[in-house]
Amino acid sequence: MDLWVLGIALFLCVCCTILYAVSIFRSPRTSRPPLKPNPPAPADVKQKTDVMARVDGMNRQDFERFCAELLEHSGYQQVHVTQGTGGQGVDIVAVKRGLRYAFQCRRNSSKIENTAVQQMHTGQMLYSCSVGVVITNNYFTAGAKQTARTVGVELWDRDVLCDKIARLCG
Repeated sequence: MDLWVLGIALFLCVCCTILYAVSIFRSPRTSRPPLKPNPPAPADVKQKTDVMARVDGMNRQDFERFCAELLEHSGYQQVHVTQGTGGQGVDIVAVKRGLRYAFQCRRNSSKIENTAVQQMHTGQMLYSCSVGVVITNNYFTAGAKQTARTVGVELWDRDVLCDKIARLCG
């Protein structure tokens, strides 16, 4: 296990714990209801931004290892990172609840196109997996979303990634 990845995971857990604690202490008072919803505290926004900035700064291999660690801590078993090239669009293979999952990890600075979904669909079949998932630190184009719905590939965008990290640490 790479110590750098463990350090990132620990940092994310600490940030999520702080965010959770801050949200508890910032709940509205019962004596008088607020007139309008409270906007997120600047510190909360900064912490989320810092966490995702670290993820955004990872290279491809570090992002794959980070996703593998996230999957392991989320209850996936037999998590295996495939070897760089020749993975046929599959970066990680894992098992959960008896189903075999194929994951493609895309750390990008722009939206993910439908070619990633097509690669995942092909790789999913080649690796004999029941479920195919594309994970990204960004978002997906409309074409990628449509292709995913058509071929049955799951899409985990930036928001889903943040939620999974928060659930793990909260």
